[in-house]
Amino acid sequence: MWSRGLFRAGVSTSFVAAALVAGGLWLGLYGLEQAGSRFPPLSLLKELHVLRGWMLPGLPAACLYAVCWHRVIFRQRDYSPRRTWWLIVVSYLMAMIVGTIGIFTFVAFGMLTTMTSLAELPAMLLALAFMAFVAGMAYMPLAGALLFVPYLIVAVPVAFLQLALLLQAFGAEARVS
Repeated sequence: MWSRGLFRAGVSTSFVAAALVAGGLWLGLYGLEQAGSRFPPLSLLKELHVLRGWMLPGLPAACLYAVCWHRVIFRQRDYSPRRTWWLIVVSYLMAMIVGTIGIFTFVAFGMLTTMTSLAELPAMLLALAFMAFVAGMAYMPLAGALLFVPYLIVAVPVAFLQLALLLQAFGAEARVS
């Protein structure tokens, strides 16, 4: 039987895991960017500041990792490696969706606060509709594709460490039931 203790431990370690993944991803990209600025053969890596900027809107989604853990692992009563892989993918997709919504919200707020009269409203709404299309069709797939491999490099060890720690602490209780 899956207990409240396992639930509390899973949710609390999920917040820690999300912070480790977000911090590790940011530090890894920052380190590669610095290496690109110090070594001329790696000068292309200097442009990774764009990726670090793109991952910032997805940072609030790191808090959603605990929700994803609850939905994917705890409610299914299955803490197998297969479900852990699914958790990694679902949490990444949530980060991309939240990041897209965040970018659109900031752009919309910026556009609407610079409006000087109501006569500009129709043009502004058309621009916002276009921006929603661009954010959904360009940002999400592009940022998702470029950040996926670095995310996997950082998230997979953290997720499987969480799996190992919780299975060791709760033993047979956390296995498939």
